[in-house]
Amino acid sequence: DITGHCPAGQIITFNVKANAQNNDPFVVDWKITGSALPDKTVMVGDVVKFEWEGMHNVAFHPSGTCDITDDTAILGETSPVEYTFTADDVGKKTFACDITGHCPAGQIITFDVKAQDVPMETNTPTVEPTTSPVVNPTEPPKEPTDPVVDPTEPPVDPTEPTSSAGGLLITSFW
Repeated sequence: DITGHCPAGQIITFNVKANAQNNDPFVVDWKITGSALPDKTVMVGDVVKFEWEGMHNVAFHPSGTCDITDDTAILGETSPVEYTFTADDVGKKTFACDITGHCPAGQIITFDVKAQDVPMETNTPTVEPTTSPVVNPTEPPKEPTDPVVDPTEPPVDPTEPTSSAGGLLITSFW
């Protein structure tokens, strides 16, 4: 709050938002259902927790199908298995059970991973810098050097010798 700094453009604004992420994991009851589990939408940073009884596993299926490919990766074979979504996961992320017959019987789920909705702000000033002279904060403000002009008064012609007293025009002749 030093005099003149803000008007001269020395100002910055930050937009800080709390992380709206829910720290509770999204729990999947990992079992054979007869048809694929409904897709779910999650945010980067959210956690999914697969819980089951019996013989199952959780595998990442980049194909988005039950096809086992070279990219298929087992995340865990004992319950529970947790997975935290990262920025690299934005888009569709499919998990399935790779025990024979389980995925085609419905043990598959796809997550639509969204990026956090917190835009990064730049440090660009919200006020454009001015071409105003820089004010020295140690000097008191200077008084204006030009006389104050009343905009409601007509302009005065400096070539006419005038002075007024009581509404009369006095002109002197010597």
